[in-house]
Amino acid sequence: MRIDWKKILNKRDIKCYHACVWVGIATGLISLLFRYIILQLTELRTDFFSSELPPILKIVIMAPILWLLFLGINHMIKNYYMVGGNGAEQSKAMINGRIEGFHPLKNLWLKFTGCCMALGSGMALGHEGPSIQFGGSIGVLFTKWFRIEPGRQMFLISAGTASGIAAALNSPLGGSVFIIESLQKVNNYRTAVYALAGGLTGGLLAAVLMPNHAYLKIPIIRPDVPDLTLFTIFIIMAAYMSTLGFLFTRLVIFLSKRFRMGYLGEQTRLAFLAIGMCMIGSQLPSFLGNGQPFMISQAMTGTSDLIYLGLLLALFFVFIALCEGTLFPGGAFLPLMTLGGFSGRFFGGILVAAGYATPENLPYFMFIGMSSAYVIIMRNPFSSFLLVMEMTGRYTILLPSLCVGIMGYVLISATRAESLGSYPYKQLLKRFDTLSNTHLNFNTEVMPFSYFEGKTSDTIKLPEGCVLHQIVRDNHPMKLAGDIYLQEGDQLEFHIQSTDIEKIYQALISLSTDPR
Repeated sequence: MRIDWKKILNKRDIKCYHACVWVGIATGLISLLFRYIILQLTELRTDFFSSELPPILKIVIMAPILWLLFLGINHMIKNYYMVGGNGAEQSKAMINGRIEGFHPLKNLWLKFTGCCMALGSGMALGHEGPSIQFGGSIGVLFTKWFRIEPGRQMFLISAGTASGIAAALNSPLGGSVFIIESLQKVNNYRTAVYALAGGLTGGLLAAVLMPNHAYLKIPIIRPDVPDLTLFTIFIIMAAYMSTLGFLFTRLVIFLSKRFRMGYLGEQTRLAFLAIGMCMIGSQLPSFLGNGQPFMISQAMTGTSDLIYLGLLLALFFVFIALCEGTLFPGGAFLPLMTLGGFSGRFFGGILVAAGYATPENLPYFMFIGMSSAYVIIMRNPFSSFLLVMEMTGRYTILLPSLCVGIMGYVLISATRAESLGSYPYKQLLKRFDTLSNTHLNFNTEVMPFSYFEGKTSDTIKLPEGCVLHQIVRDNHPMKLAGDIYLQEGDQLEFHIQSTDIEKIYQALISLSTDPR
């Protein structure tokens, strides 16, 4: 019996998976290069502030340099909207078809340069967000190079973004889940497979080229208290973390709205920011940046001085809020981990003073705070827990982190407070309202056994505000006159109102890809 391989093996699938692997490799290498450059710039900055020069001389030398860097970044943000912000919101806009006339190489270069300037200067921003955007740009670029059908571009973007965050944080599974949970918000096996493939590729490259074992040096000792008492402590800690998360989110939104308003001009505000960062750096050289090295070094000391821990928490609370409020390019995950770590250590210090813990237990609450802070502030519970667990290698605190994180998530959700993850995307949408037309084009492909397969163009049920504009079969556009039976592999182009595309996107992906 002759086997018909054409029916068993889909050439489009094989071609797309092949492209996906190369997207993951390219994104992983670029993300690791970016991560290496940031580490080198961080060492140079730390060495300068650790030198024996008088503090006032350090400020006089470094403040003008930082101010010029800030002015350059600010100029880039004003002239190219894809440079500023986390990077995750831009990738989400790519997936949703928001960006028209997109130049992936230009976007990649400008974002890379702007992030090196922002993160190298010591802003409290992370390298994981830009890596997500690097992957999205590479996914769009490889779609053209490999001549992938427009309806499959979202798969390569998913693979690239997952590879970017996996390489940035040494977290292949957490990075993949983050893309599915936060960016795609679609639960179909194709999206999951492409995201997992990209995350696996980036994670393998990071494990070989830049492994991270810094957290394994920190001892974790559970408090010697009854289980019921410890559970009560977790409830109190959840309320404490959700309160801090609410205040922090409100502060960041307030500062981002006021940054370009008021009596002082942007140049003056950036000058004050540069001077303030130099003052901090001259006293605490490793404090600048995302704060991870400083937090790790502090975790090894075991100090439980409440005044000292409170001052560190307050200082970083304001510092990260100021940096996030500028909308400069850089991620939020690593700074929020540091904020959560400081918050957890301060809470542990209170328990030490009350007699419920010892100084050796402080890292235990620090790790719980690191995990729960991102869950509460960004509202991405599944990926948040996985990212922190994989990044730190501390799976023993998964259960207490789940307790504090989920209870804190419920408490802050009850306030109906806006998450810090949704606000930047809404700000980006305002830019699109002034740049794009009222209608956008969205492409997808009819997958085997999906709802669309076998339906006619006149009878398919589409969400309101969505119109089927064109069907392309075997690279030939078809006229929409009369009923056309949709087949596997058909490329569908929809016209959607720009205000509705985020709401309709998930429905279209489900109708065209999910098996019936």
